[in-house]
Amino acid sequence: MVRVPADEGCKEASEKRYTCYKTLKENIFSDNCVLFERLHIRIPRDLAEGPDFHPAPDSTRSPQSSTIPSHPITSLPFPYTPSVMAFPQITCAGTPYEIGHTHGKQASPAIKRCIAFYASLFQSLAGRTWPQVQQMASTFTPNIQSKWPWLYEEMKGVADGAGVEVLDVVALNCRSEIALTKFSDGCTSLACPSTTSGADGSTWLAQNWDWKHEQKENMILLHIHADGKPKISMVTEAGIIGKIGLNSSGVGVCLNAIRATNLDPTLPPIHLALRLVLESTSLNNAVKMLEKERGVAGFGHFLIADHTDAKGCEVGPKGVFAVDSEHGWVTHTNHLVAIPDTLKDEIDDDPEWLTDSPVRLTRIRELIKNAPAEVGQERIRSMLSDEQNQPGAICRAGDLETVFNIIMEFNKDGSMGWVVEGRPSEGQKAVTFGY
Repeated sequence: MVRVPADEGCKEASEKRYTCYKTLKENIFSDNCVLFERLHIRIPRDLAEGPDFHPAPDSTRSPQSSTIPSHPITSLPFPYTPSVMAFPQITCAGTPYEIGHTHGKQASPAIKRCIAFYASLFQSLAGRTWPQVQQMASTFTPNIQSKWPWLYEEMKGVADGAGVEVLDVVALNCRSEIALTKFSDGCTSLACPSTTSGADGSTWLAQNWDWKHEQKENMILLHIHADGKPKISMVTEAGIIGKIGLNSSGVGVCLNAIRATNLDPTLPPIHLALRLVLESTSLNNAVKMLEKERGVAGFGHFLIADHTDAKGCEVGPKGVFAVDSEHGWVTHTNHLVAIPDTLKDEIDDDPEWLTDSPVRLTRIRELIKNAPAEVGQERIRSMLSDEQNQPGAICRAGDLETVFNIIMEFNKDGSMGWVVEGRPSEGQKAVTFGY
């Protein structure tokens, strides 16, 4: 049960939350109410009954009045109580299905919230109901089953463990492609190869991942131990089996979303391609894999590193294109910079969707150029804490905000990662992992 926080009983907060609920209900819920009831996601009584409902303080409420009502009720498609804990850590091992089942079972509430969160975005921004989203997900399924069957088995395990349908999980993992870029997360990523970083010989890889505040509560730190493959540690949205992190072979990857409507469902979806990178044993093998696949289903930028080097790859249905370094570093935000002129007319991108993307790219390169020569975790986190040009800063606040910051180091002795939940400028303690 989700309890209504006592400090949200005031009239102002209640009215604000009820207005948000009413707007979403009128615009979204009518087409997705079956989904929300299937997921058993409910809302506090003050949202259901309006702004004049004020629950009694916790000390005087009965157990029945202090919790969400038990009768079915159309609900908000995202969490409305603030997350007070660091991202949960889940460790999965065994067969692909067993790995997925552990993930699904342990993250079941967050996976259901993820589905509801994206259902609301698909409906409001792309005009698609969840049954329509499932139908689009089904167009990816045959290729996933035939080309990457172990990943499909893992998604099936996630679905069974979480108590949802397998097309729900496929849809989460194809969410970038299904949206046809009507929405996309923003990010700033950077890498410093070992040839640039100094005498210690480490390669550094880092990014801020920017997205809706509501999705913060649905993030997990997922550790995967699959037989015959490198061990993986990654920060991901619950239910999504490939995202941002590193592996025991010393390979890491970051992601920048790029908004373009070109789509090829025969290629690996972005998040499954990220997983394939994290199953690679070296930077060169990861890049060769992407080139062998001829790109990915939708557009994005993968920043990939190991202890020898770092490479930026703009990937999409048109292929894989290398991003040039500047000042010895590779940097990227959320617009195309490496596509050849001969292909630009064939790409239906939207460079205006996030107008601060070029500004952030210029700013991070300026910070790199003017920073002290020594490279390390503190220097990188300081650069990614920059708040100039807010709300479109490197460390974002506003409609899109920095949900987490990740810094990874790779050298001959192993790999290490540090994840900060929320905006790195706020000084949260980092969670450490590595091999």
